[in-house]
Amino acid sequence: MNKSEAIKLAVDKFDLNPKSESIHFSSVNKTKPVWWFEIPLAKIVSTSVQEINLITESSGVINLLKIPTDYFNKDLGGFKIRDSVQRLCLELDITTFQNKVGSAQSSFKQFVQK
Repeated sequence: MNKSEAIKLAVDKFDLNPKSESIHFSSVNKTKPVWWFEIPLAKIVSTSVQEINLITESSGVINLLKIPTDYFNKDLGGFKIRDSVQRLCLELDITTFQNKVGSAQSSFKQFVQK
C-alpha cells in the first residue's frame, strides 16, 4: 500500500482531512518490525500546525495516530533529531507503538484513533 492509498482509507475510516500538510505515512520497515517517520521540525514548532497525523500500515491494515504538536514540544530534546536535515525521527514498534529512538522512548499508543 502506498501513501495515497493509505490516505484514502484514512479519510473514509477516520474522517481525516486529505489536504492536511501534517500527514506522514509508513509501512513496516523491511529490516525490523517498526514504522519509521521523519517529521520536519518546522511543522512541529509551527504555531499554525496543531497536530501531526501518522498513518501506519501493516498487512493492509492502517492506523491513524493524531499527535498534538505540544506533545513533541514539551520534550523536544527527548526525541532523536537529525540536525543535518532538521527532522524529528520516530521508530515505532509495530505492536506496542513504543518509540525506539531518542532518550524519551515514549509510547504513542494513546494517540491511536479508534
